[in-house]
Amino acid sequence: MKTKTAAFNISIVMIRLALVFVFLIGVLICLIWYPITATIASGIGLLDADEVIVTPQMEFAFYSHLIFYWAVSVPCFVVALLGLWGTVQAKREGVFSIKVAKTLFRMALILFIASVVYIIGNVILLVPMFGGSQLVRNYFYVGGSGLAISVVFYAAHRFIVKRVNGQ
Repeated sequence: MKTKTAAFNISIVMIRLALVFVFLIGVLICLIWYPITATIASGIGLLDADEVIVTPQMEFAFYSHLIFYWAVSVPCFVVALLGLWGTVQAKREGVFSIKVAKTLFRMALILFIASVVYIIGNVILLVPMFGGSQLVRNYFYVGGSGLAISVVFYAAHRFIVKRVNGQ
């Protein structure tokens, strides 16, 4: 029995470390990658160093991209925090509890909505400027990955609910 408890505790610690790592990577993406992308998407990053004349349209494009990416990142951080909260619940009540299932459902729903908004926003912001470039495809891969992860969270939610209800 001690082996199962130790393995469970190690699993919880590993999940928490992974969530903290994802959270920190998200912070780096928000502070470094999104400003670079907004610079490129606005056209400012495409100018030579000698001809840096930023127009009001470029400024608007830059800030609209940056605000959009930061706004759709917030739900991802909420999902990471909910994941940490889910590990607390799992440690208190066990993995197969209704509270853990509800947390997983919330995580799935938030991530699904954020991913759909992310994909639609990229269609509106990036496709007219860059068409089918690798930059646009990469952002669609990110949005698709968010959708896939939300499906995994929902499947875990359904599995726990069925297990708790004895089905």
